[in-house]
Amino acid sequence: MQDKFKLIVQYFCPDLTTDKTATIVKVNRNTVNRYYTFFRKLIYIDSLQEEIVNGEIEVDESYFGPTRV
Repeated sequence: MQDKFKLIVQYFCPDLTTDKTATIVKVNRNTVNRYYTFFRKLIYIDSLQEEIVNGEIEVDESYFGPTRV
């Protein structure tokens, strides 16, 4: 089961659907849904503990879009 768990984590990262992940890993779709929901909750909880950046911050020049302004 540990190998299947690692595969579920591996397919969660590139945002594969639960149906595709369940087919590849050969587990029930509901199992994959449960794990995906758990991962999302962990990400949400971690995002609440965001630290404030102190000190000096350097930003490089960037442009977005088809042409440079």
